[in-house]
Amino acid sequence: MQQVPKSATQTINYDSAEQTINSTHDKELMQMKLALDHTTIVAITNLQGIITYVNHKFCEISQYSPSELIGQNHSLINSGYHPKSFFQKMWTTIAQGKIWRDEICNRAKDGTLYWVDTSIIPFLDNDGNITGFLGIANDITQRKRTEEELQKLFLYELEISRFFTLSLDMLCIANFEGYFIQLNPTWEDVLGYTQAELMAQPYIEFVHVDDRERTLAEARKLEIGIKTIKFENRYLCKDGSYRWLEWSVAPFGEQGLLYCTARDNTKRKQLEIALQAEVKKRIRIEYDLRLLTTKLEQSNRELQDFAYVASHDLQEPLRKIQTFSDRLKSKFGDVLTEQGKDYLERMQNAAKRSQNLINDLLAFSRVTTKAKAFTVIDLMDVLKGVLSDLEVKIEQLHAQIEIEDLREIEADPLQMQQLFQNLIGNALKFHRLDITPIIRIQGQVLESHDINSPSDLEITQWYQITIADNGIGFEEKYVDRIFNVFQRLHNRDTYEGTGVGLAICRKIVERHHGELTAHSVLGTGSTFMITLPLQQVAQDGFSGE
Repeated sequence: MQQVPKSATQTINYDSAEQTINSTHDKELMQMKLALDHTTIVAITNLQGIITYVNHKFCEISQYSPSELIGQNHSLINSGYHPKSFFQKMWTTIAQGKIWRDEICNRAKDGTLYWVDTSIIPFLDNDGNITGFLGIANDITQRKRTEEELQKLFLYELEISRFFTLSLDMLCIANFEGYFIQLNPTWEDVLGYTQAELMAQPYIEFVHVDDRERTLAEARKLEIGIKTIKFENRYLCKDGSYRWLEWSVAPFGEQGLLYCTARDNTKRKQLEIALQAEVKKRIRIEYDLRLLTTKLEQSNRELQDFAYVASHDLQEPLRKIQTFSDRLKSKFGDVLTEQGKDYLERMQNAAKRSQNLINDLLAFSRVTTKAKAFTVIDLMDVLKGVLSDLEVKIEQLHAQIEIEDLREIEADPLQMQQLFQNLIGNALKFHRLDITPIIRIQGQVLESHDINSPSDLEITQWYQITIADNGIGFEEKYVDRIFNVFQRLHNRDTYEGTGVGLAICRKIVERHHGELTAHSVLGTGSTFMITLPLQQVAQDGFSGE
């Protein structure tokens, strides 16, 4: 209790209080007092709130002795729990001669808190004046603690209920008999059923028939206390579709309950299934490609072998045709009629064309079968050798050759020579009769990000060579056709050739992991672009074919 404004202070010790009681009460009241001392907390104060009497129970709960309490006010045991207004209201009530009752939290001598249900009764004299106050209290500490724990439990359950209700995951409680007994609203959002519909029948009835055996096996493990960390099955929706759910479940055997969390993973599962199907498809495609590649390689080897053998087998009869036609012309040319001479000339021309065709076929097959290892070469040196071989033709046509310095690259020197020979030879062959042939040859280094890489290999730098002429040109719709074997855009009577040269060029470039393309304008000229790696990357022996 708080002290009221001081007036005359009364001091009553324990012995005088006993004497007062003994003098005013009979033996029965004394026995009641003894009983109250062991069950009820009693204190008496004067008008100023100074303690004049405390019983045994008061001392026991407060841990203070009577001598420590008498002469003090109740601020000695004030816990600070209640605001000042609480005690002001108390004094206002008892100062009016009314009984005040409430629950008070006090602090014992050792600092522990205890709760008492307290009633304060004013003492009145015969004239109705207040002479002091009697405080009677019961220890309710355990009850308050229980109430506090219950309040905490209530708040905890309230939070759990909020979490259960507001969670975006599918939360539920099921029993070992196979029924849902509580579900949160997310189930209705995902599956479309009401909670009542989901709880009306065993949950296994909602599981896809193909997943039921696995689901029941998982449930048996839960019954023996094994947690489910991650389990997936399909659940039926009200619209007839199925959703993939991923489960985490904790069993509580004593309660016979399963506490479950499920998450709708349908989109992820569909993506996973689609990816698996795509992987299987790609594996199949890769297998088919490997099989096709193997067949193509075998077919190419057979074709190369056939071309090589056929070319060699055709060499001998052609040589005999050429030899005997030459003898026929030298020995019997004078006696042949003009028609006979014409026939002989045609036969010799046909034999020559056949010989050229055989040589070109041999050259085509040898691009891979007789290839040399890649080595660092100076393209300027290679080009000078080619121009030297074509010197006579260049002089005859008064052709102008414009060259920018070419650099070193890693390549097969003989095949580079053949590549230049064919492309420059074509530029000279397909010239316009009314103007001087001009051939420009130049090169430049390209980074991998500057071009669409013609190879799957990790090549960072490329070298592009362009050979441009001012010849007859061709229509660009034929740009792919000109690189095929035996493809010609002109009559052989107008321009000689076998139609194999450009096919050889492309095959050489592809063997070097590069690309050969062309642009042309009919009647204006053509530009051939050769894109090659500056440095070759070894792959399956290609760098040393």
